[in-house]
Amino acid sequence: MTAQLILRTDASAELGTGHVMRCLALALAWVASGGAATFVSRLPEPLARRIRAEGIGLVEIGCGPGDAEDLHTVDRLARSGERPWIVLDGYHFSPGYSSALRKLGRVLAIDDYGAVAAIQADLHLDQNLDGGRPDGYPEEELVLLGPAYALLRPEFQTRPVRACLRPCRQVLVTLGGSDPANLTGTVLEILAKVLPQGARCLAVLGAANPRAAEVELLTRRLGPAFEVRTDVADMAALMAETDLAVTAAGSTVWELACMGVPCLALPLFDNQIPVARGLERWGAAATLPPGPGLDGARFAQLAAALVADDARRAALAEAGLRLVDGQGAGRVVRAMRALSDPLPAALPLAPADQEDSRDVWLLASQPSVRANALRPGPIPWADHERWFARQMASPDSIILLCRLGGVLAGQIRFERQDGAVLVSFSVAKPFRGQGLGRFLLTATWREACRKLGLERARGLVLAGNAPSAACFRHAGFRLLGAENHGGREFLVFEGECA
Repeated sequence: MTAQLILRTDASAELGTGHVMRCLALALAWVASGGAATFVSRLPEPLARRIRAEGIGLVEIGCGPGDAEDLHTVDRLARSGERPWIVLDGYHFSPGYSSALRKLGRVLAIDDYGAVAAIQADLHLDQNLDGGRPDGYPEEELVLLGPAYALLRPEFQTRPVRACLRPCRQVLVTLGGSDPANLTGTVLEILAKVLPQGARCLAVLGAANPRAAEVELLTRRLGPAFEVRTDVADMAALMAETDLAVTAAGSTVWELACMGVPCLALPLFDNQIPVARGLERWGAAATLPPGPGLDGARFAQLAAALVADDARRAALAEAGLRLVDGQGAGRVVRAMRALSDPLPAALPLAPADQEDSRDVWLLASQPSVRANALRPGPIPWADHERWFARQMASPDSIILLCRLGGVLAGQIRFERQDGAVLVSFSVAKPFRGQGLGRFLLTATWREACRKLGLERARGLVLAGNAPSAACFRHAGFRLLGAENHGGREFLVFEGECA
């Protein structure tokens, strides 16, 4: 049966169009993986046409989230096949609404810096630099963070080969799907004063922008170097010809970064401020300080400087290319599949390397993992960094990781200790109950003993941790007795690989 994806998101002049467009990118990746996708949305007609033109299903509703029509529509779609994934993207959805959706299927919540607090989901996605909820997420809910998961449409997967240094001849202005701050005209008038002779400026207006006619009249007055387009179907093609973009610090910045377009990002709303700060720190955009409206004098000064500085624009472009590769939607789909599909017959295992440090720390820091550890207290990040570096350099240590759908599902570690190999393993909570811990131990411990030159392996299991004890027994270990560590009783298991 075809795996089903239901995308619950809306667009309007007030809400913007970014939520719908990034969901469209996810829907296209889902369909490419063999699934079926349907939007349940309130949105402007141009966006509805765009979704249908891509071959994606759309059920338009005329009510707010949580109303009877809304939930009835999602429920009807959810019951039409196997248990679906339901995507929730928007700041106007409540925790109660997300809870209701989880009764109908698995939920992926797309968020920006924890703007939708307390939303319940099986999987959370925040594609922004330094994203995520400040207070963290429940350990049973998987989390994908950072621009590696930026949701970009297939058109952005083919990136142009750009000259490292070239004069600024084409400027793109795109201030979101609706430009609710009504700044496009102001920006164009300022650019008319700073662009060099021969440069052109293209303003792209989104499907929910109500002022297209006004901007069209303005570009005619500014002269033939200025042009406006609406409802553009292939932004990647326009970006490939762009030497500098002026953009709101929203989802478009990831498209520009992927295409190697240097940009001047304007944080027009509170939720865009951390995006702009992260991009500037990474060196992938120039930004203006946040504030009400647009500081025209500062904008003119910065825009003129960027237009004249080919080297700086090239540096911004190169930083963006390093940040976003256009494959994020596929990564998210693989993570979703890993959570909902049965474990594969052949589970992947690979040695850890230094780049795995943060993921290992996040797994080790899960409350249930800490509760069963020899030393159950929290692990400071700085302490973990030093420990992990030592493990990577030590000939007496082996760490193997199992990634499913690109996310760390489990890890197992072997260390020489007192003439035996000390074994410890952990499984991320969303992947428990499927036999992954049993596989990690059974498939690896004898070979690890041989590599470390020892014939005995030893494992310590907190008394009462029946699943871990069962894994050791299944792997051929025998129970030797018990030891006390920190006032807690641990069962001692031993295996001989000779």
